[in-house]
Amino acid sequence: MANSITLGFINNYCAVPNLVFTGSVLAIEMVNNSTDILPGITVTAKRFSDCGSYDPAADLEYYGNSVIGVIGTEYSSTATGVAAALSYLQIPYCAAGTGSMRFSDKSRYPYFWRPMPALGVGRHYLLLLQFWKVTRASIIYQKDSETGRMYAKDVLDALQQGGITILAKFGLMSDLTKDELQYTASMLNQTDTRYTITIGDNFFLATLFLYLNSNGMMSENRVYIANNSPQFDENVTLSTYEAISGSIGFTFGVGNPINQPLFDRVLGTMVSRYPDLNQNDFIGLFSGNIVFDCVMMMLLGFHKLLNESSSNAPNMLQSRKLQDKMNYTLFQDLGYSGITNDPMVLNDNGDLEIGYDIYSFDGYKYNMHYFGETNIDATEFSFTDPDTPLFYRNSSIIPSDGLILLPFAYIVAMATIGLFTSLASACFLLIFQHSHIIKNTSFLHTFIMVCGTGLCYLFIAAYAFSPTAGLCMLRMILLPVGISVIISSLIVKNGLFAYIGTKRVRMTNGKVIVALFRSLNVLLVLIEAVLVGLWVVRANFSVQMVSGGTYVYPQCTSKKSSTLLRFGMETFNIVLWLGLVPTVYFASRIPHAALNESAQLLVITLLIAITYFVAMLIPHDLYYDYRACICVFIATSGTLGLTVGTKMIEVKKERQGIVLGSTIIRSSYLNGKSRTSRTSSITNYMAKSVTGNERNAYFCTRLKKVVFNCRHRKK
Repeated sequence: MANSITLGFINNYCAVPNLVFTGSVLAIEMVNNSTDILPGITVTAKRFSDCGSYDPAADLEYYGNSVIGVIGTEYSSTATGVAAALSYLQIPYCAAGTGSMRFSDKSRYPYFWRPMPALGVGRHYLLLLQFWKVTRASIIYQKDSETGRMYAKDVLDALQQGGITILAKFGLMSDLTKDELQYTASMLNQTDTRYTITIGDNFFLATLFLYLNSNGMMSENRVYIANNSPQFDENVTLSTYEAISGSIGFTFGVGNPINQPLFDRVLGTMVSRYPDLNQNDFIGLFSGNIVFDCVMMMLLGFHKLLNESSSNAPNMLQSRKLQDKMNYTLFQDLGYSGITNDPMVLNDNGDLEIGYDIYSFDGYKYNMHYFGETNIDATEFSFTDPDTPLFYRNSSIIPSDGLILLPFAYIVAMATIGLFTSLASACFLLIFQHSHIIKNTSFLHTFIMVCGTGLCYLFIAAYAFSPTAGLCMLRMILLPVGISVIISSLIVKNGLFAYIGTKRVRMTNGKVIVALFRSLNVLLVLIEAVLVGLWVVRANFSVQMVSGGTYVYPQCTSKKSSTLLRFGMETFNIVLWLGLVPTVYFASRIPHAALNESAQLLVITLLIAITYFVAMLIPHDLYYDYRACICVFIATSGTLGLTVGTKMIEVKKERQGIVLGSTIIRSSYLNGKSRTSRTSSITNYMAKSVTGNERNAYFCTRLKKVVFNCRHRKK
């Protein structure tokens, strides 16, 4: 009488009534038809469902003398109790869908093994991210899933040990709520996450990806790396699959099957029996390749056991008297060349020693393109198909991982230092506005100039954030308006001093002249603001991903830029800067040292010109904005230092008892008496009200003589 043994198969048979054995049936048929494996023994199969109501008869199969080995495709959370019970009963359990790292503990699960890798998977993720020069990433995982929690921990530990900055970590429930998804998407945006590791079962990932896609979170500059293939409902439209376009997946033993003849034979036979079955479903949905290898390794292990000793008879195998010899070590190295790997060797954790195949979805159904692989030790990554478009909508450009850390830190530092310096300068002017030194430099115009430097520093600060259409518009407004405020204030202030210092001006006319010069200051800024405003509104800014070698980076661009408006704005800026040249000349003719700022003005003029031309020569690459911010910072800080910084030093010396630049003013009053008084500056005369008989006074100041002779005519 022929001996027979029975393998048990655990799956969701109650949930999917028509579910077949897929690869397991074919493996059993091949062994039963072979004279080399278990000759004289017939292998049969029994199905056990891991869902539905309790069945005592099915329970008896475990405790009785029927099933001697089990093949399971359970989720890790479901398999926990089963794996522990089978190890206790000394029944070998090969898992084809249980990925949790907890089962790598052989002290707890000595009879559990699997032809798939588990512990250490995070090192393979790290290898891919390092190859792409990624330094920042976030993790989303299914927290009520055994695999989700353990898998996420393994990946998190590996990434952190590898120097990857974890921007955010989200543990979400299987039953995803709208609030959870909204919060997750919001945090991904706030942290500017470009690379996200997603960990969960097929349906969890499908729900997550559909939401992210519907909210604009799938794009050319975002990459999602998943541990599973998302599984949508059968009745979805083709457009639904765009939600997984460019998403990256990790699997093993299928990208480039080593045992291609066996793979083709198994898949061909299965497709001939089930015409609707395709390769992606066979591998991704049913794990048919792993199930096939599970069955083959289980039966080859039994065959090895019978051949180890003549005392191990087939009837003993059938009657379950050899179970104590069937822990995972029996199946470690069988010399079997499987579909998944060649050879199929288990490590000391009972997991398959194998590297990972890495694939990308192209967005048409579940089409996968395998493009790379890692070795067993996660020390090497190689492109198997480097020309394959990998990313969203078939882009082949590796996206940047977001903000470049070093330039970002420098930009934040420049903006912080600049804004603090600008604020400190404004406070200094307000506190010491009545000092003759500050009056000599014209408090109002200098204060306006300091406000202009603040706008330039805000321009730098705008680059500390990922660009948006609104932020692009703000950048284009801040810099030209800030520069126009600085230059116009310098021109008007020094022009006013030069004009009054070289002309014989009546006091009544002096007030009008001051008003005219200040109006000119306002007019110049208004012209710049109008030109910039019209250009910005017309330009319709947006953010475009620009290719830079192997990387892509965001850049502000305009969809409807007006050439005429841009030319007018740039021409006005050049004319405004050219206005500094004659201003320097006329300012140099002021003989009074306290009012003569021609030297500082000359340096500022050259500094603006040099930094402008340097900025024009900067190549438009990944670091263009960073280098442009440096130029703006140098020009702005230099201007602030030469105008306000020098006055801070003078005020400090004055408060220490060294009075610099004071002038002696002789004044004649109506009663004919004269007295000598110290005055602050010419601006003191321009600021005070002129009433009564002073309306007929002549402002006859001659800065050449450093003496103001003001004669008043009595009515």
